[in-house]
Amino acid sequence: AVVSTQSGHYGRGMFEERLLVAYREKLAFDKQQKLIAEEEEEERLRKERDENRQIARQRKRERKKEQKKAAADRKKAEVAEFQKAEQKKIEQEILQKLDEDKKRKDKRRLTRTFSNNGVLNDGSSDSSGSRSSSVERALLENVPEQAKLSECMKKEKSTDCDSALIPLL
Repeated sequence: AVVSTQSGHYGRGMFEERLLVAYREKLAFDKQQKLIAEEEEEERLRKERDENRQIARQRKRERKKEQKKAAADRKKAEVAEFQKAEQKKIEQEILQKLDEDKKRKDKRRLTRTFSNNGVLNDGSSDSSGSRSSSVERALLENVPEQAKLSECMKKEKSTDCDSALIPLL
């Protein structure tokens, strides 16, 4: 009976030993899986942080690029506005010079017209006296009416010229 107890005890000990080894292996395997999962999670978080940093850097670069573009657009608009103002100023100066040239030409033409019609450059007249100097003054002061009066003088109808002079005087 002693042998059977020892062999039974021996058999039971081996089973418990195998069970204990299997349990330890399972604990080690679970611990290893847990460590692998933690490593994978850390790696995933690290990648996510890197991606977020890259996205943030890219956004920052894009924002700076947009700001530079906006500044360049504002600068272009300012330059265009300045050039437009300068062009308008030049056009006005040209128009003013053209207007002055036209007035000078009209004055010369009228002076020639008066001298051809008996009005002398000194304001005296061969036939009409003081009327011609007042006509000449009125013509020089009121350029729009000059054309009407010069046409009248060319026709040499004194009644028509008198009616053209009325608004000038």
